[in-house]
Amino acid sequence: MADLRASEHMLPEAVELYHRALALQDSPETRSHLADAELLQKKATFKNGASQSKAVSPARRRIDPTSKPTTSQLAHLSPSKAHMFTALDTQLRQILSSSFNDWGTLEARRQRYPEALIYFHEAEDWEASTPGLRRNIGIAAFLDGQYEEAVRALQLAALREPQDQHTCLMLAMSQFSLDRFSDAARTFAMVADLAMRDPRAAYAWALSLARTDQQAKANEIVDKLSTQTLPLDQLALVCKVYDVTANYEQAVKCFRRISQQDPTFKGSHLETGAALIRLDRPTEAIPELQAESKLSPDNLDAQYYLAYAFLQVSRKEEAATLLKSIITADPAYVQAQYQLGRLLLDDGQTEQAIQHLESAANADTTHDYLHYQLHVAYRRAGRTADANRELKLYKEIKASHRTITFPQDHEKN
Repeated sequence: MADLRASEHMLPEAVELYHRALALQDSPETRSHLADAELLQKKATFKNGASQSKAVSPARRRIDPTSKPTTSQLAHLSPSKAHMFTALDTQLRQILSSSFNDWGTLEARRQRYPEALIYFHEAEDWEASTPGLRRNIGIAAFLDGQYEEAVRALQLAALREPQDQHTCLMLAMSQFSLDRFSDAARTFAMVADLAMRDPRAAYAWALSLARTDQQAKANEIVDKLSTQTLPLDQLALVCKVYDVTANYEQAVKCFRRISQQDPTFKGSHLETGAALIRLDRPTEAIPELQAESKLSPDNLDAQYYLAYAFLQVSRKEEAATLLKSIITADPAYVQAQYQLGRLLLDDGQTEQAIQHLESAANADTTHDYLHYQLHVAYRRAGRTADANRELKLYKEIKASHRTITFPQDHEKN
């Protein structure tokens, strides 16, 4: 292709192509051709009255040698020669694209996906219609974690071959990886049978549905998945979809199934306990959360949910001990600061309560209930101006968006 460009006096393109050829494979012959092309380019530049300092490198960097010849570039040729040149250019493009595609495929088989993408993109520059190329780009990009690029390429591949269900499935997984749940849900629905044969894809489909308020369909999918014999880490993901759809009874059953198979599986007791709290069954939640705390002593979430369950059954001293321990480990744990502040306020320790409620409100300015509780504490302390400020903030945040958070019942005095 470089020789073709040089023969038709397209010297900047020829020079760039010779450089690319040398990057792939050093060759004395190619170096000789490059030197000739650069010399001719310099002579042409001088002939046109330009200075040598502007001729070579900057111009070469601005050239895209993969672009097709323009009408003006072919204007000096006779019609028959221009036709022959265009046909040869097309043929060489197809050869180059196919070759780069083959190199990319070889790198992908070695699981060297960044290198594969370099070759695939080079192939796309030369001829994007090479069979299977866009699909190859999408798969390599997905496996390399470049999900935006995967979506771009796979969408084009799916348009070219809409009957290719595996391409559509990979596209859906790429959209899911970008949290484009609405797009993912629609794409999964196009390949429903294939998605259900892959537990990971079925999980992603169910979660995409759950995130787009299609709870009934999401539950239908996870009901089927939860009856399969899955590795416990995959089953745990399936169980979590029940949490997203607020199907807490099924979440409890699902996570308990994991604990029965492996009592040491980290996270299952925590998720069971959290679901039981949401079902207003804190007494049942406590042993689950205690079991999780023994398995993972440093798991602050397990300690927090246990403290919250203790509060629900009026075991305040145990709750306070846990909350203080959490705050010592992580002062930015907002819910622990908030719950300890409420507990101290209920016990009449207003000044101490204010310290914790201020820490919570300063760390998280998005939740209205934090400001409401702080307003109550300030008012009890006789700090009217501060109380009014927090009440105003509470009303402004509540008016802008109503946030549903856990635990609930935040606005008690």
